[in-house]
Amino acid sequence: MSSRQKITLSFTLIFPLLILGLGYYYWFHLIPLKDRVEGFTQSIKSEELQISQLEKDPKSTGNELANHTAFLQQKLPVDPLLDQFILDLEKAEISSGSLITSFSFNENQSVAQNESLSESDYKQSEDLSVDLNFQNDNTKDEIASEPRKFFFPEGIERLTVSMIVESPTYIELEAFIKAIEDLQRVTQIDSLAFTGNREVRETGKTVNKLIYSVTVSAFYYPTLEELKDQLPKYELPSPANKTNPLYPFAENKNGSIEGVSGNAAEHPSENLGTLASKVVEKNGNSYIVYIYEVKPGDTLFSLAIKYYNNRDGEDTIMEWNGITRLLAGETIEMPFLLK
Repeated sequence: MSSRQKITLSFTLIFPLLILGLGYYYWFHLIPLKDRVEGFTQSIKSEELQISQLEKDPKSTGNELANHTAFLQQKLPVDPLLDQFILDLEKAEISSGSLITSFSFNENQSVAQNESLSESDYKQSEDLSVDLNFQNDNTKDEIASEPRKFFFPEGIERLTVSMIVESPTYIELEAFIKAIEDLQRVTQIDSLAFTGNREVRETGKTVNKLIYSVTVSAFYYPTLEELKDQLPKYELPSPANKTNPLYPFAENKNGSIEGVSGNAAEHPSENLGTLASKVVEKNGNSYIVYIYEVKPGDTLFSLAIKYYNNRDGEDTIMEWNGITRLLAGETIEMPFLLK
């Protein structure tokens, strides 16, 4: 083979390899590099646009930040918001068909009181324990969950609520616990203890309600005091506008209901905020009955306090209307004995 043929053959082999090398370099190095440059360019333009908007209208950015912090405070407020937490628990009570018979509260409990994690900024919270007690006939079995550990930033404090609750069955108990766990605010079920009913072996025998104790914790972050003016706004029940907040409520020996003055009976819309009123004869007694449309957020507790000044009004409303819970939009009757 002559030298000329060797040169031609070498060129024929090298040229395709050179083309493949250039193509590989272009597709796998230049194009990705170009895309990265374009991405950085778009990011720079976007940042410059945001800076220019901030310089033109700094209030809009401030409003966005305020809205964002208000949304976050629905989960972790900077204030205990005890009243709102009670309303949330009452909504869980109504939605589950249960009845909270007692409350006890404990505020300003720091969750950073246990041992710390090395030298980090996080500390260990109290162990979560669940004690479920079931009773079958004369035997009682105890079931306890494994302690679970939670970690919170330093400065987080807890609001603890201990309740005694009544539920018709275990289904309502479970619904009550789930309603609390589904609250928008960060909450934790610290403990749940109850005794199950005995097995029913005779027809016609009534089953007692489940009575159990629940301890729930809600958390807040009081360190950020400058954000208190951005606390979320809540709808609280309107005041009853009564001149005598200590007006008595009592039940007569024959079961008749007392508790309304003649002035309130004459002006139900003004004094009680009801739709209408009527006189009803029942069991030989005359009652003034106010018709009320249930509004979102109304609870048996709030209506009993507003109209009867006593929580016993819950039983009165339920017995008169034959209900166990309230539904928004429905109309109920609230009776008062005419003297």
